[in-house]
Amino acid sequence: MEVLQTLGPLLGVVVGAMLTGIAAFLKARVERKRVLASALADLLEVRHRVVAADLVVKELRTRFGMSAAAAPLIRNMLDAVHPLDDALVGRYEKAVSLLAGVDPLQAFELRSKAAFPKVLSILRAQATGSGGDMALFEAFEVEIRSAATPSLNEAVTRLALSHSLRSWWKVRALVRKSATLPPDVTAFFERMQALANPQSKSGPSDA
Repeated sequence: MEVLQTLGPLLGVVVGAMLTGIAAFLKARVERKRVLASALADLLEVRHRVVAADLVVKELRTRFGMSAAAAPLIRNMLDAVHPLDDALVGRYEKAVSLLAGVDPLQAFELRSKAAFPKVLSILRAQATGSGGDMALFEAFEVEIRSAATPSLNEAVTRLALSHSLRSWWKVRALVRKSATLPPDVTAFFERMQALANPQSKSGPSDA
């Protein structure tokens, strides 16, 4: 009985410390998942801009014979219609900075990826304004984007895995699916192609 009276307060302190530690761990885990979710959502948006622009330009060149020199003008138009939100870049960098407190290596790997489309847009605008060889710049941009896209794919996939297995599974499916244009966009280009080439469906006229 005396032993229980002696150990009782000590056990209470130990249990209290354990509960406090568990609560702190769970709180930190929830906060980390929140930060990861924020960074993942913004990086997915950045990746979408890079991949979607390439798919649209490729479709235009394939269906309508658009020259390489005209491609940067189309990219500039897409940027003007749907510019990259500066707030998105700010949110992403803030989330990465918060992530650095718990996972500095992953934060280092993710740093500044959101700025990639904006950097390309600035370089392209300068090249367009200076009257340079736009076909050459398009070849340069295609190479840069081709090299960056796998890195973005890996980044969003790893970030999703850090968040949860469910997010990883969904992001993997999204990455595979976004390798091609959505069916409704493809159908739109097909209609535009039919309007631009009305004789392609009507066949040769009778002499």
